[in-house]
Amino acid sequence: MHPEVVGTSSRLRRARRRAGAALAAWCLGLWLGWTFSDALAPAPLFALAAPLAALALLALLPLPRSRPLAAACILVAITLAGMGWSVLRLANTRDDALSRVLHRADNATQSQPVLLRLTLLEEPRLSPRDDGSPAWVVRARVRGIVDADATTHHAVGIVWLRAPGESTPPWSAGARVVARGTFRPISPPRNPGEFDLRRWAMDRGLEGGFFPASPLAVRPDESPTTVVERTERRVRAALGAIRARAQHVIASSLSDADQGTGQLVRGLLLGEDPQAPLDEVRAFYRVGLAHILTISGFHLAVFAGAVLFVVRLFGDFGRMEPLLVAACLGLFLVIVPPSSPTLRAAIIVLVLLAGNLVGRRYDRLTLLLWTAVLMLIWRPSELWSLGFQLSFGLTAALLALTGQLESRLFPPRLGHAAMARSPARSATRWWRSTLAASLVCWLVSAPWLIVQMGVVNPLALITGILVTPLVSMLLWLGYGAVLLGMLLPDLASYVGSAAATLARAAGWLVVGADAMPGASIRLPWVSPLWGLAATCWLVIWLLKPRLRRGTMLVLGLGVVVWLGVELAFSESLPPQTAIKVSRLDVGSAPDRCVLIRSQTTNVLIGTGGLSPRSLSAITRELGATRLDAIVLETAPQADMTAWLRPGRTIVLKPNSEFETAAAALQALGLEPAATHLQRTPGSGLQVVLLPTGPTSQPAPTPTP
Repeated sequence: MHPEVVGTSSRLRRARRRAGAALAAWCLGLWLGWTFSDALAPAPLFALAAPLAALALLALLPLPRSRPLAAACILVAITLAGMGWSVLRLANTRDDALSRVLHRADNATQSQPVLLRLTLLEEPRLSPRDDGSPAWVVRARVRGIVDADATTHHAVGIVWLRAPGESTPPWSAGARVVARGTFRPISPPRNPGEFDLRRWAMDRGLEGGFFPASPLAVRPDESPTTVVERTERRVRAALGAIRARAQHVIASSLSDADQGTGQLVRGLLLGEDPQAPLDEVRAFYRVGLAHILTISGFHLAVFAGAVLFVVRLFGDFGRMEPLLVAACLGLFLVIVPPSSPTLRAAIIVLVLLAGNLVGRRYDRLTLLLWTAVLMLIWRPSELWSLGFQLSFGLTAALLALTGQLESRLFPPRLGHAAMARSPARSATRWWRSTLAASLVCWLVSAPWLIVQMGVVNPLALITGILVTPLVSMLLWLGYGAVLLGMLLPDLASYVGSAAATLARAAGWLVVGADAMPGASIRLPWVSPLWGLAATCWLVIWLLKPRLRRGTMLVLGLGVVVWLGVELAFSESLPPQTAIKVSRLDVGSAPDRCVLIRSQTTNVLIGTGGLSPRSLSAITRELGATRLDAIVLETAPQADMTAWLRPGRTIVLKPNSEFETAAAALQALGLEPAATHLQRTPGSGLQVVLLPTGPTSQPAPTPTP
């Protein structure tokens, strides 16, 4: 008998409440700690949490009405501990961190080169610079700083080593090098809507980027090595060789496939994010299926299901089944480069496998909630990750809501015995459960995707149901081709060609869905409070269908009206303002980037070297979800127009209708803003309001 707890007994509900309350308190503590990190210190917070936890233990004694007091003390203690942990991990820099050591040595500026001893953590890979010049990049761990006297000073941290070069150097993971270059620490976001990298970097020990001036500035480190360093180098080199072999197998099996199919297969099997994605890959992002191209819980669930299917072909192994699946999962993590989504999904699967292995009664939802707490203890910055929120949130929704929704959509016929197994009935049960699971995921994730990304994908539900079987079979064949290619290279090409055929079919379906009207709708900024309220309403509506329908309808109507009010006023200009000019902070980039908004027109002048994804988030944050035109000095890349989707693209050319940006603005009815394009840009984001009236003199610049 399966050890999972079945039913909704009072004991089970209490276990879920305890896990949910602990997760909510820990999340609240992490958020408060980051928000008020400048005014908090971790030691006093931990000192306050300890006596509260002790008081909670005392309150658990058999005294009347003591349990509510104990619960309150425990929750407050967890919140205070979360605040202290957030300040300690996300806002405090170690004294021996590279940035602090350089700051004390007066070498913190970007113009002063330094000499570092580094250990490569992965295989170098080609990654062109922002200006298009060839370069290679690799993640490296700092071992020390070498001064002018050849003395090595202790320093720790991880840097992104980026050096110019048309080919990667012949070094494997674990190699020790000495590099001279300039160090650039992690900086806060320059413009509204940009991702704040500081939390993520601080949590992982990432100090910043290191930029040698030439390939000759990076050379092997010939200093003596320790036993630990030699062992680490051998292990990393072996892992790098296995991953390189897997990439070679996939590349050779896709030798006859077109470039778009190759990008799809490599993204599905290895989670590669191409520098210049083709239309097939971009379509997955636009229709709301980006999770399929990122190694996540979907991939690991398909992989674990395939392994379990193969294992059961050879008989019933009892408790050995979880061990065999876990071993194959470890092999998966060896082949696929680990990332946050991969590790997060692997931890979820391994915890559920451990529950099966122990053989004790357990509840999957309760186990998932405690796993989320442990994940946030290990990586507190994951709280702000949309991937973490969707991974655990949607998995919890699937466990708690899918069964009830399926029974509501397809109620069993009274008086009928259970249907005997047959291929047709198994297929019917499969598509019913798939439809219910897809509907739950789409409904629960839609409000939060509106808040975080400003995108609604109405066709994601149907497209996901059609594409998921193809992608699942592709993953089975793809990982099978990788394993066969490592053992029997001649057989990999046959399996790889079948996987390429499935990839072409999936790409054709997604591109066709993306071409349909309304496949992807961009929305203005919406408050997170609305997203939380809408998600709670949907969960309660799915979980408690017998609640008073009138009350739920009124609450649902209130959520819809709330959204309409926010959408109506989120992009409106201040009163008595005709035009708003926002010059974005692009750092040292030679190109400018200016967003000009009127009551009816939004125009973007230049890109400033910013990525299309960043520009999409920035323009949405500044109130320009819809761009009527984008004015550029050179023809835009396809990725830029795919993300921004301007109504019109104007390329400035000599002896044409639009020779200058001022001429383009005049044609678009924004001539008063042309004078502000010639001003010398200052530091930071600059905002100018042009009032209504014939003079259109600029109003005082507000504080951004």
